[in-house]
Amino acid sequence: TTEFIKKTIFDAFKDVSKGNGIGARECTAIDEYAGEIDLKIARDKDIEDHWCKYPEECKINDFGNALNYNNREGILFHLPALMTAEVEGIQDKTDVRDITVHTHLCEYIPPDFEKKPHHGHSEYLDYLKSITIESIIAYYGLSSDQVHAISLYFLWQMHNGYSNIFEEREAWVEITKQMHEGSSKYARPGDYTLTLEEAIAIVDEEHRIVRGWFSSGSIEPSNWVVVRK
Repeated sequence: TTEFIKKTIFDAFKDVSKGNGIGARECTAIDEYAGEIDLKIARDKDIEDHWCKYPEECKINDFGNALNYNNREGILFHLPALMTAEVEGIQDKTDVRDITVHTHLCEYIPPDFEKKPHHGHSEYLDYLKSITIESIIAYYGLSSDQVHAISLYFLWQMHNGYSNIFEEREAWVEITKQMHEGSSKYARPGDYTLTLEEAIAIVDEEHRIVRGWFSSGSIEPSNWVVVRK
């Protein structure tokens, strides 16, 4: 249930502090290229000493940027806040559909977030192949309870259809074929160089990474893929 997932997340991350991390409002100000004065105003508003204390307005307006411009401590501080907000339905109140938890835990090799290659080239496939859940867990220093909470969050996403990555593979491969055809035809020269085989291999790598979270979190869903209705 929703309350069970929220409690699991809270219990696992209740003692996490922001440390030298950046607050959610300041992250939004950075995203909007704010000057020093406006950055300080945003920073001064980020007074929350616990991730569960963010007000609704901040969740709606600022959570979409809370991970993108942060450091290790700031990301770890905001992960449980964002997961909880999504389970509570925050995505229905904002145009930020994906609040970047999946991106940071499944598509980045920390701490070199800027080195992620463009998804339209074969280098991106090689990049995904090098991602291991063990290295991500080690970088953030996640406990077994925290890994379990993250895995439970992904399981919730799966059953609520919030990410294409949880589609049944054959259905997603068909979508990938259509996207590949369109990108190959309409992308600017040099912007998309993947072969169809590489595009499908990316789907399989993305599935591998999510399965890795389930395995690391001791979650074994009887059928981890979901066909959307």
